[in-house]
Amino acid sequence: MATIKAAEGFRAEVDAEALQDALHALKDEYQKGVSMLINLGTSRSAHQRYSIVDVHQKVYGTFAPDEIKKKVKGWTGHGLWALYMPAAKRDATWLHEAMVGLGTDEATIAEIVCTRTSAQLKVISEGYKQLYNKDLVGDIEGETSGYLRKLLAALLTVTRETGNANRERASALAQELYDAGEGKWGTDESKFIDILTRESAPMLREVFSSYLTKFHKSIIDIIKAEFGGHLQATLIVLVRGILDPTHYFADRISQAVEGLGTDEAALIRCIIARADIDLERIKTAFAAKYKKELAIRVNEDIGGDFQELFHAVIR
Repeated sequence: MATIKAAEGFRAEVDAEALQDALHALKDEYQKGVSMLINLGTSRSAHQRYSIVDVHQKVYGTFAPDEIKKKVKGWTGHGLWALYMPAAKRDATWLHEAMVGLGTDEATIAEIVCTRTSAQLKVISEGYKQLYNKDLVGDIEGETSGYLRKLLAALLTVTRETGNANRERASALAQELYDAGEGKWGTDESKFIDILTRESAPMLREVFSSYLTKFHKSIIDIIKAEFGGHLQATLIVLVRGILDPTHYFADRISQAVEGLGTDEAALIRCIIARADIDLERIKTAFAAKYKKELAIRVNEDIGGDFQELFHAVIR
């Protein structure tokens, strides 16, 4: 369940004017303008926010998410940008940022690519093309190598099956995974990639259950034993996303606030980007595992208007 709900009696034209008022307030009453942006953005659903941005652009001639990022300071600006930016182009931007400059942020690429549906990834690829006039698959292939490249390319180009689970077929697929890993000398990486990127999520959950029943090991244990490096880490994210993304994101949030320093970018990706999808369930998973409410734990690591933003998003 989402934490941000649709507003009743929504009128995009009225809210577009309110958005303009908030942006204008940033000039002379900065804190008031920030609070106005937070209140508006966290009281409208994603679809409503995107409608507001679209109407605002037609009326005032500027793209509000970019204006927000330029005018709102620090991580609060990044968080508000993520709140108002259409999801596909937001994810496309994060993927681009993970590949520019020195080095490649494979963890962020995995987090996004492995937790979105085939339909979402298609729209993200289209958004990437619109933003950068480049091919997302080509850029990712240029930044990765080997079977990691093959895995990510398959996730971005192969349309998953959509059928329900079939116990007999799941048992056969579990046997194929065993034969490609534990049951042979070496590992048939292509077989794992083919099954994990082609089959539907319900089917794969049944496959994982069948594997545990037949061979007494979890699929994550097998991945840890058969693979290494970034490929292993990415496959684990993929499997966890298929099994239950809420527990994966709860753990990512915990990692972002543990130890010295705070990973603000990860908090934005894992909380603001999930607020319209399943943040209520993430909150439940976090509290059950870490024995503390998500809002309380996040508030311990951040302050100021960044804290105000997260308080409104998490609720």
